[in-house]
Amino acid sequence: MRRTLVAALLAGLTAGLGLAAAGTFADGGPGTPGTGSKDARGAADPKDGGGGAGARPQRTNEVTPASLQSAQRGIDFLLKSQHRSGYWGVEPGAPPDVATTCMVGLALLGSGDTPTCGRSAEALRRATDFVIMSALDSRTGEMLAGKWTWTIPESKLGHRIHIYFATMFLSQVLGASPPGVIDEASLREALAKLAARVDETQLANGSWLDQSPEPLITTVLAWMALRSAFSAGITVRNASVDRVLAYVKSCYDPKTATFSDSRFGSGPRYINTTGSLRVLYGMGEGDSPEAKGGQQTLLKKVTFAQDYGGSAGGEDYLAALFAVEALQLEDGDGWAYYWPRIRDQLVKLQNADGSWTGHHCITGRVFCTATAVQTLQMPYRYLPLDEH
Repeated sequence: MRRTLVAALLAGLTAGLGLAAAGTFADGGPGTPGTGSKDARGAADPKDGGGGAGARPQRTNEVTPASLQSAQRGIDFLLKSQHRSGYWGVEPGAPPDVATTCMVGLALLGSGDTPTCGRSAEALRRATDFVIMSALDSRTGEMLAGKWTWTIPESKLGHRIHIYFATMFLSQVLGASPPGVIDEASLREALAKLAARVDETQLANGSWLDQSPEPLITTVLAWMALRSAFSAGITVRNASVDRVLAYVKSCYDPKTATFSDSRFGSGPRYINTTGSLRVLYGMGEGDSPEAKGGQQTLLKKVTFAQDYGGSAGGEDYLAALFAVEALQLEDGDGWAYYWPRIRDQLVKLQNADGSWTGHHCITGRVFCTATAVQTLQMPYRYLPLDEH
């Protein structure tokens, strides 16, 4: 049923939506999925090793017994950590954190579960209700600003980080849910409200700053949010993918084949490289000099957790997710080389309780675990729905 729902969603994305012309988030322009996504991909079922018609089958060597068990243990930890009100904090028992809740929700969806089926179905329904409530309770779209405590993801990724992750999560829930299971009217209202806030806050140079010390990464997440919302049928009126692309390319230094925003600093940072590749491959720019140079940097110059002396933080787990999302779109030598290395490294870093820990910056086990689980489940190709 899941593949049928996904196919139906994708078949009707642009029907009657009143989308803007080229240069916005409309498909067929610079927002088209990237190099290596020329075939129509469906979701690969982890149980049978392949998806429906047009799907790219999961290769037999992409998931090992160790990585499968590791992802399952991570999900066990996440399910045990959910609050009865539907949310997750950055640590078990911590105050509500919308960004973390949405990252966990995406990890559960990435396992193949939906709000209607799978062992995570009830957790997904409760998380969806919590995120919808949080969005609709926000008067200005500045989700939860000042409502609860200032969270670690906000301090590192900007004060609108909740909006970006909530937009991604609700878009995927909408695509994975048959009619009558969720309150679709409320979900669409919340999603439109969130997307509108992202839409109206793009800067003239194509970036999103949001009081973030990492404007390049904030821009990557804002782009992913609008891309997901557009694919769920939400109109994006103002933001320009042309300006996003121009900004990311402007951050590229051809002499060093690295990406950086001068407002933050320079140098071959792992997350800057993978985040930029996530946008370039997602926008069909896999053959560009910037993407080719960035991939060589990823494969030969930068390593996971290098930015703080080999100690992994939440941003490193997020960077690894960006990397595999980009490379699986390319589906070439880069993916074949990089995937088994990052997969096995993540398995080795898992704690005895099934979690992963950040040792700097974003340190919460729930956030880090959700991100690591999403990465380990990439061979299933369930997410993001708009590129499959």
